[in-house]
Amino acid sequence: MSRAVRMLARGVLTLTLAVPTMLAAQGTSSTPPRSSRSVLTQDDMKAVHAENVFEAIEALRSLWLRDRGPTSFGGKDSLSGIVPIVYLDNVKLGVAETLKRVRVGDVVSVQHLSGPEANARYGVGHGAGAIVVSTMPVRQPDDDASTLVLCVDRTR
Repeated sequence: MSRAVRMLARGVLTLTLAVPTMLAAQGTSSTPPRSSRSVLTQDDMKAVHAENVFEAIEALRSLWLRDRGPTSFGGKDSLSGIVPIVYLDNVKLGVAETLKRVRVGDVVSVQHLSGPEANARYGVGHGAGAIVVSTMPVRQPDDDASTLVLCVDRTR
């Protein structure tokens, strides 16, 4: 065999062995991601016995709530990009103080996005980043009859 053929065969063998290993390491689990520097799970927040998401973040990742940089023309508000902006299920909620109204039991995960990440996802004005809260999906009625009854009751 020529040297080129041997090198090609070795490369194919290496690739054949590496791909299944990489796929197995990636996993296909549907469980939420384990906690990291930028993500808090409901279990993480429950572990600190917090009543609301603000308290949980304050206990576990207080840097997420910190004001960034000096005040500018608009002062310390979300318009100046100094404080992180909160999104609840990808809908703008406001500044970090609004997290005091969100119960830990309703939340699946909380993710912190850096300024550039938040600007890429939500547009400009996120100099201090964003806090993205994902809640549990609202359960729809299983029975179509219950939906029909609600419709009929509303027409009276």
